[in-house]
Amino acid sequence: MGLLSEALQRDDITLPRAYQLINRSIRAVEKMKDMPGKHLKEVMESLEKGNFKGVTINPESTKSQVRINLPQFYQSLVDNLHSRLFALTASNKPAASSQSGEFETLVSEIDILNSQHWPINVDSPWFEGEAKLEQLCKRFRLSYASICEGFRDYIDNGGAEIPENLKPVVTAVNSLLVTSGDC
Repeated sequence: MGLLSEALQRDDITLPRAYQLINRSIRAVEKMKDMPGKHLKEVMESLEKGNFKGVTINPESTKSQVRINLPQFYQSLVDNLHSRLFALTASNKPAASSQSGEFETLVSEIDILNSQHWPINVDSPWFEGEAKLEQLCKRFRLSYASICEGFRDYIDNGGAEIPENLKPVVTAVNSLLVTSGDC
């Protein structure tokens, strides 16, 4: 979680990149439900040995402590990441399902600009992608006609180079704030 926090605080972080990092962190936490991470393994081994980095652990002092249900703890962490980080509201307020859906729609629209997420063997015109691009252009009040041509060129070059007439929407997407700390 520390790596995620640091990455999200970078000045050059974009919304698509933040979304990718958050999803990766959620997948990592979900995997920890079944297999503990290296730090938890170290703690568990130390408890068994009765010694943590040269400090003796008194077995009597650990008997009265409540054991944490790790799968439940990790699931709670995953749920909180979903509810707070994928919301259009302040992080201390629960996200309304319509706002959560709007965020997912925005990310889906932005995702068409990432050639790694295109369907296999996509070619232009890609009508599904163009429909999402049109919505993205409406959000940012950009001219869809010229940007669509750039998008088709982008598809034709396999996402290798962003054409000039696609750059306005790419710039708009990359200017979206990831955290309220950027305000």
